[in-house]
Amino acid sequence: MQQATAGVMHVAVDGDVQGVASDGELGAVLDRLRLAPRELWVPSDDGPALCMMRHGSGTWPMHLLCEGDAGAVSKGADETSAAVQPVFGNGQLDDYPAHWCAGCGQGLEAVADFAAKSGCRLGYVMWRTAYGWAGIG
Repeated sequence: MQQATAGVMHVAVDGDVQGVASDGELGAVLDRLRLAPRELWVPSDDGPALCMMRHGSGTWPMHLLCEGDAGAVSKGADETSAAVQPVFGNGQLDDYPAHWCAGCGQGLEAVADFAAKSGCRLGYVMWRTAYGWAGIG
């Protein structure tokens, strides 16, 4: 994943890297994510990255502290053992627990805040790490 250079953040949507130089340009990317399932990667300047899988009516945000990190996944309201199948940018389908998924609005807001706050994991999203659930990042 390419890092920001000269005020441009590079995000990847389904593997297609594009420069985003303003909040408006990021908003346009997020608007496209509302319309169809996508895989979005947003890096920060100092290592953390946010991946968001958009599927159905939900999203699956995952926060990574650095390359190779196991990451933290979001916790949604669905407490069932149901599975979802987000579509990866390469077409891959895997089953993931529905309780890892957040609503579309919350997932898109997490992406916008992550970009604005230079990679911070957001406190209003419940995150699960290898150590359990935590409400703050």
